[in-house]
Amino acid sequence: MLSCNDVSISNKPTTTLKNVSFKTFYGELMFVTGHSSDDSALLLQCIGGLQTPDAGSITFEDKEITTFNTKARRLFRRQIGWLFSRPRLIDHLTVEQNILLSLTVAANQYRSDTSRLRSVLEFVGMSNKKALFPSQLSLNEQQLVCLARSIIHSPKMILADNPTSFMSQQEEHLFFERLRILCVSGILVLVSTNHASGKASDADRVLVLEKGQMKNLYSFES
Repeated sequence: MLSCNDVSISNKPTTTLKNVSFKTFYGELMFVTGHSSDDSALLLQCIGGLQTPDAGSITFEDKEITTFNTKARRLFRRQIGWLFSRPRLIDHLTVEQNILLSLTVAANQYRSDTSRLRSVLEFVGMSNKKALFPSQLSLNEQQLVCLARSIIHSPKMILADNPTSFMSQQEEHLFFERLRILCVSGILVLVSTNHASGKASDADRVLVLEKGQMKNLYSFES
């Protein structure tokens, strides 16, 4: 379980969070949305240990991550898979090499797990393109590679910052279906998005922020 309690931070000049509180559980696909994508992105950064709130607490699996020292934060971040609003791949590395790089970083030493690599490539439907370079892929395919990279080290949590903004409706729906499968498998998934309306079939819960404050928290019926 992830719990945020009265989380507040001022990231001047425009981005703030004010007394944000919520809980989310394994098996749920949760969106964080609002008029400003900066606020929801800032919340994910706090949850991921990249920013420290000015007030409040964030607890993950009964550990208060807001009290972690530098070393503890670094170890905690290795348990997270990140996705961003645009694919972030290294141009001169192949699909396979980009994915394995994440495994190496998480382990802090070179690792090559061919069985795990094959599994994540199959999951995102990119098995036949593992030898290609990012420039040979569409944006959607690049983001699928990023998804594979984010899960190859078996994270406990995925934090996705507006990962589908450039996708077609069909591509987006299929992407969220994959995230839901990861939820069911036991990974906690939070998605920051500035266009959550109309996605009742994709999300279980939606946290709505307005000017950094929690405006609403509601659930969709399956």
